[in-house]
Amino acid sequence: MASEQTLIEALVKAQSEMSHAAFDQINPHFKSKFASLKSVIDAVKPALNANGIAYVQKSAPMDHGIAVETVFYGHGDSLSTGPVPVPIDRENAQGFGSALTYAKRYSLAMACGIAADEDDDGHAAAKAPPKKRGQSVIETVMQESGIQVDEKKRDQYATALVNSVQQADEAGINELIEELNDDNDMKIAVWRELPSGVRSSITKMRGEKQ
Repeated sequence: MASEQTLIEALVKAQSEMSHAAFDQINPHFKSKFASLKSVIDAVKPALNANGIAYVQKSAPMDHGIAVETVFYGHGDSLSTGPVPVPIDRENAQGFGSALTYAKRYSLAMACGIAADEDDDGHAAAKAPPKKRGQSVIETVMQESGIQVDEKKRDQYATALVNSVQQADEAGINELIEELNDDNDMKIAVWRELPSGVRSSITKMRGEKQ
């Protein structure tokens, strides 16, 4: 327990020496500013290392996506911060690279408690209908990729998947996922709408089948 407190105390000191990442990139679709992965690293790594803390980012595949977890090491202990999942919108090397960069950027910023995106001060919320949940990594990927889908069709898919999971209808889940595999944009949008428990059930079920 003492070594854990030592690492946490060192992390607290490191965070007090950090500033938010510089917003050095502009989203071409929404004209909003955000911090690149390099900017986030530059904002946190010096303070972490100066306080005897190293970080490692571990990646793990997920169903049609990737998850990244930031882990801190130092003072004889380690601290995991939990995986950040991001879907791959295009199943090629560019799509994989983009999703990995998003996940690494958001995971590191979240773990260190700094901002990586511009606060729009409520302007986006005023222009768009209210969401069921707050801004998520998936939603940010959708915005920065300019993904737009038929909302009625999206909601129909989401409802059908929720019902299939509740009824343990694996055949129905597989059929819906196969349909969505033909439309990556719709697949990402539907995944955004699903409750986390439903997403976890689908990922676990399909992972066991592979």
